[in-house]
Amino acid sequence: MAAVKDVPERYFPALRGCGPRPTMPDFEPLPEHHLQRLTDEALIEYVGAARADGDEEATALAMGMLAYGWEDKIRSWVAWKVPAQDVDDVVLEAQISIVKASFDGKLVGQLGAFMKRIADRRIADYYRSAARHGEHVQVETGREEDEATHQAAVDDETGFIAVMDVVEIVLTRRSPPHQKVIRLYGSEVFGFEDLSAEEVKARIEADGSGESVSVDNVAKIWSRFRQEVEDEIRG
Repeated sequence: MAAVKDVPERYFPALRGCGPRPTMPDFEPLPEHHLQRLTDEALIEYVGAARADGDEEATALAMGMLAYGWEDKIRSWVAWKVPAQDVDDVVLEAQISIVKASFDGKLVGQLGAFMKRIADRRIADYYRSAARHGEHVQVETGREEDEATHQAAVDDETGFIAVMDVVEIVLTRRSPPHQKVIRLYGSEVFGFEDLSAEEVKARIEADGSGESVSVDNVAKIWSRFRQEVEDEIRG
C-alpha cells in the first residue's frame, strides 16, 4: 500500500525542544542532488537518521526538501477552501506541521493521506481562529477543481480512513500504559495529543496513576507501534 532547499528560519521554532537522540555511527550525509532522487519515504528515513546522528545541517536540508516538495499539492488543497489572501499563511502552517511530524518520526502510513489530513487540520484551525475573532470568511464560489486533483484528494482521504482503522486495531493490542503513551505522544492527525516525549513523561507522572515512563521509552514505545502499523498496512 502506498503510503523537496534549506529550511527558512521561520520553521525552526516549531522544531525546538525535541531533545537530542542517540548517535548512530552509520549515518553519512548526502549532497542535495542525491537527496532530490530519493522517494518521499526514503527522505523521511534519511531525516530520522540525520537527526539521530545529531547532524542539524543534514536534517534541516532534508526536512526542507520534504516540505517544499509537497507545497504545490498542499496549496491546491488549501486554495479550494481558504480565501486567496490567506492561502500562503495556511500553507506555511501546514508545512511546519509536516516538518515537525517527520522530524519527530510521527508520519505513519500512506504519505499523501497523511499530508492531506495535516492540511485539513490547518484549514480547520484557520476557520476556528476567524470565528474566535468574529471574522466572516467567504471563499470565492465558482472555482473549478481539476478532476485529477479531486480524485487524488478522494483517494487520499480513503487511504487515510484505512490507515486509521489499522491504527485503532494495533492500538488495542497494546497494554493500557502503552496505549496512554501512544495517545499522548502520537500525531494529532490520528486524534492523539502530539506531545513531546518530555511532556508525555511529565503528564504521566502527574496524573496520579503511580505510573512513570522515561523519555527514551516514550520514543521506543511509539517506534514499535509505528512499525507494527506499517507492517499491517503492507500486509
